[in-house]
Amino acid sequence: NCKISNNSSITGGGIYSANSELEISHTVIYENESTNDGGGITISSYSSNGSSLSLSNATLYSNSSINTPQAGGIILAGSNSSASISNSIIWDRVQGSNFELSYTNIQLELNGGLEIASGQGNIDSVALFVDAEEGDFSLQKGSPCIDAGNPEDELDPDGTRADIGAFYFHQTFGCTDSLMYNFNDEANTDDGSCELYSYGCIDSTAYNFDEVANTDDGSCMTYEEFTIDSLQEALSVFETVSEEEDYSMSFDGVDDYVNVPTSNSIDEKKSI
Repeated sequence: NCKISNNSSITGGGIYSANSELEISHTVIYENESTNDGGGITISSYSSNGSSLSLSNATLYSNSSINTPQAGGIILAGSNSSASISNSIIWDRVQGSNFELSYTNIQLELNGGLEIASGQGNIDSVALFVDAEEGDFSLQKGSPCIDAGNPEDELDPDGTRADIGAFYFHQTFGCTDSLMYNFNDEANTDDGSCELYSYGCIDSTAYNFDEVANTDDGSCMTYEEFTIDSLQEALSVFETVSEEEDYSMSFDGVDDYVNVPTSNSIDEKKSI
């Protein structure tokens, strides 16, 4: 949980460790410089006990070595030095013969004829930092490092798969399409829930309630309004029927009423 930057040394500009077991996690190591090698980290072993580095959820970026550019990031010096790196972003060059890499975003290069093994889950992609030049190594939306860490490791605080790098990207799920009905301006990760606008009456107490609609179009009618409207329409049709023609009206039996005034135009022998 540290930031190590703008340091310089003959070797191990950011960190120098010899004949020891070093564990580093959730740390950013950037813009350190060495004269000889190991601009970011030097792991040195000059005894039979050896020296090791365990690096997890770390970010190395823009570290450099003046005399040994191919070891600007990390160097394993001595035959008994080793490094185990996981869930990390190593955007520097590394040198050594005993690296174990997994679920790490690393630039794969030939170093003295040795190609660093890719390992399980490793990628080689631009990390998409928020602003690396200003020292902000948070991940942007769309970064290939999001949800790319070891799936067996502890989940990120947002409950998603572990990310690669020192800082995880907090995911908020929802509809991210601003043209959709349920657009969520706080969401940064689309969950496939977007819905198109569907117009209709959304008042569940209205006669013409539309359970599919999600946007009201002003068409809602109460049951009373619908009954009056329907009868007015029926009477309008009824009044246009010729005296010589047969006519009829039908009702569904639910709150349907009609008042038929005395009229010479109605044959009392005909049923209504």
